[in-house]
Amino acid sequence: MCLILLENKKLRKWLLQVLLVLTPCVAYAQQMRVEDFMEVKRSVLGEDVVTDNNMAILDLYTQDADFEFSAQGMAVQATPAEGYISVSMPHKSTSLTINHPAYGKLVWKVPVKYLKRKHHYRAMLFTAGGKEEFKVKRQWVVVYTSPKTTIITIDSTTYRTMDGMIQAYLPVGNHTYKIESPFYHTQEGEITLTESERCNVEVYLNPFYSYLEVITFLPKAKISIDGKVVGEKRAGSGRIMPGDHLVEVFQNNKKIYQDTVHLLPSQRKVLDFSQLTDSLGNDLLMSLQNAQSSKQEVTNQHPDTLHITAFDADSEIWVNREKVGSNQATVVLEPGVHAISSRKGNYESQTQYISVQGGENQLVKLPTPYASYGWVNVSANVIDAEVYVDNEFVGITPCILNQLPTNRKYTIEVRKDGYRSVEKRVKPVGNELITVQVNLKQK
Repeated sequence: MCLILLENKKLRKWLLQVLLVLTPCVAYAQQMRVEDFMEVKRSVLGEDVVTDNNMAILDLYTQDADFEFSAQGMAVQATPAEGYISVSMPHKSTSLTINHPAYGKLVWKVPVKYLKRKHHYRAMLFTAGGKEEFKVKRQWVVVYTSPKTTIITIDSTTYRTMDGMIQAYLPVGNHTYKIESPFYHTQEGEITLTESERCNVEVYLNPFYSYLEVITFLPKAKISIDGKVVGEKRAGSGRIMPGDHLVEVFQNNKKIYQDTVHLLPSQRKVLDFSQLTDSLGNDLLMSLQNAQSSKQEVTNQHPDTLHITAFDADSEIWVNREKVGSNQATVVLEPGVHAISSRKGNYESQTQYISVQGGENQLVKLPTPYASYGWVNVSANVIDAEVYVDNEFVGITPCILNQLPTNRKYTIEVRKDGYRSVEKRVKPVGNELITVQVNLKQK
């Protein structure tokens, strides 16, 4: 009997040790989850997605890093990208093992029979970010350029323009850019991305090309610039480089004028031969036209009227740390910078800083505290398509919808003139970022 009790004690001790070893694994597993699995055939830019003849490709959308992946008992290649990790998995994989130094280990069984080679999939990889306030780690930048045909390099990545626009999803912080185009001065600068909203960058390149126009009233006078006939009677050079250029005028195959014209960078010069005859141009008239304009900006230093709305009906509105109302409030603020936030129970929203300087009416919408909202990253194959949440306009693509309450589902609709609208039903995940990508098709 004593022997049995001793063996039971040993057994209990052994079981306790096993439980102590297994307990961290169970807790770790709960810190990661994979959801919203689907197969994709076209990218957000409307292009065919990349496939591999031997492997299945799985894009896991996450803002975290330092993951290790294995499938079928072997490590698999994982390539970080803009907002996701692209994992190459063997053909007919049925599960994926995910390891992380902070979140532990998760064995995820794919929700289909197996993953197939030559196919591209995507899913959301969530981690235990709920213990701390969620922070946006990446943000959208949209660059608009004039002219529309430019080469844009941000950091070390080159982007192709889409009708004078590009969109990029980059880490929050500072990034360098360079924009180039033939016949224009290259422009370089720095972009600062913040958590709060997407960054719009408008760049107008200064031309360094010149332009030469020749005017005559002779109906058949041929005008030649640098040995090339550009027209008759009245003709222009188009974009040409600054410097010296040979101008010749022919009438009845007879050269009646010849001279070298010097053009400065960005200069437009007009040679007006209104009185030119075929007697070797005795009445030659030359004129130079340069147009300059200046713009003077005047700022009116008057108070602003702010109409402030809190997202929740029972949220208090605070301006400069003073309560001004609940749910909705209208205040008049003097020029300067003012702090605005909302409070609900023991939680306070992130403070917004509003600049007052022009005597305007401003509409301000305040979020709920971070514990009850999520973020939705909306992008499309068309830049600046309108984004609506439950039929209310909230922004243009690409954008991150901040602080949506998580207690219900939303209808996100993306619209653009000339394209068919696309709707998605989304329920935000508390303290997380989920991704919505749509492909708009022309009507």
